[in-house]
Amino acid sequence: MSTLDRIPNASPESERIVLSCMMQDPANAIPFIIERNLGPEAFRGPGHRTLCESLVDLFRQRRACDLASVTQHLIDKGLLEEVGGPALVAECAIASPTLAILPEHVDEVRRKALLLRIWQTCHDLMAAAGSHADDGNPDQMLDDVEQAFYGLRSAFQKQDELLKPAKVFVDAAVNQFEQAYKSRGTGVLGVPTGFVDLDRMLNGLKGGQLIVLAARPSMGKSALAMNILQHASGQGHGCALFSLEMSGMEMAQRMICAEADVSLQRVRDGFLSRLDFPRITQAVDRVGQQNVWIDETPSLSLYALRARARRLRMQHGIGLIVIDYLQLMRCPSKRGEANRALEIADITGGLKTLAKELDIPIISLAQLNRDAERRGEPKLSDLRESGSIEQDADIVLLLHRNKEDASEPSRLFVAKQRNGPVGPIDLMFDGEKTRFRDCTDRKYSNNEEHRQAGYKKKAA
Repeated sequence: MSTLDRIPNASPESERIVLSCMMQDPANAIPFIIERNLGPEAFRGPGHRTLCESLVDLFRQRRACDLASVTQHLIDKGLLEEVGGPALVAECAIASPTLAILPEHVDEVRRKALLLRIWQTCHDLMAAAGSHADDGNPDQMLDDVEQAFYGLRSAFQKQDELLKPAKVFVDAAVNQFEQAYKSRGTGVLGVPTGFVDLDRMLNGLKGGQLIVLAARPSMGKSALAMNILQHASGQGHGCALFSLEMSGMEMAQRMICAEADVSLQRVRDGFLSRLDFPRITQAVDRVGQQNVWIDETPSLSLYALRARARRLRMQHGIGLIVIDYLQLMRCPSKRGEANRALEIADITGGLKTLAKELDIPIISLAQLNRDAERRGEPKLSDLRESGSIEQDADIVLLLHRNKEDASEPSRLFVAKQRNGPVGPIDLMFDGEKTRFRDCTDRKYSNNEEHRQAGYKKKAA
């Protein structure tokens, strides 16, 4: 038998000691094990997994976990003989002389479990590679490899799903309620966008959300996305920008001018005033110090984006991804070759999965079809090429502005939000500085009737 076929050894002695501590002091031992991500599947000794599952079951029911209680529980379930009879249960109950040695043996059981999972993952990937050696998609196979190992790392970094008592979720929910109460009117719970009305409506961008920002060309969707990214990075959130349309240098120029509050056109033409130079210098320093990463690869595939996003999340702790824009991405597959709408469906589904996997919000820009231009105000049905965009997105923002009259506010429609209100928001656009700002004109921004009825054009 080759070394590739040799299954990593278990540590039955450490498993017995851990089980013993769970029986002797469940109130402290079992929560400690939960924090170390040790689930019943990590136990490989004869009967140990079943015994661990029974102890966890008793703990969840707030029942005693001593020798007599767990033995009776196994009898009631018809599992006593499966674990090796009363003798094995008694042996485990007295295996640990003290609770002080629990941490080192938990780490040993966890180490052995992780080695086994790595071995199993490698064998599964080798088998998959062998079965598709001739006709497989190498990009997709590479993505499967990275996803498998990222998922493996995540599983051992986070609490195990099998060992999460309801109290974990209840406490998290109450904490969020308390944070919302303390920050009412002054803050947000998610990643802030920097726009007062938008933050009030969305309460920030949350981990796991796919946010689609859509508009017709030249409406300013890239500028709005960059404004949100810069505000988030300025608040300490690491950000990644995947720019499939513009170069990294163009994006950097926009970031610097928006940060300096200087006209981008004047900078490009070289017509700067003396006051502009110190602003630009200070803006360059601030932008350079921010945790922002730019990828300018054109026609980026979904597989490549996911691989790079995972690395950025692990290595640099990014908390927001912006993609400019969705319809320029590719997802090589037989479905995509047959139908572009199916390819877009694969992309949006993949982005939503990635947002949940990394637990961060992803903003993806998208194009609207020409109907929105003729009608004046966009609708969800105007999303170009696929209804899956509307289906997979948690939030859909539709941007529209009157390019002929810069004095009129731009309209950002929150057209879809899974867990919140929808409606229009007014923003002012400064084209020279590629910046959107909160609408300070009370005629618009605080007029509830105006929000509900929609913006009416000024009388000629």
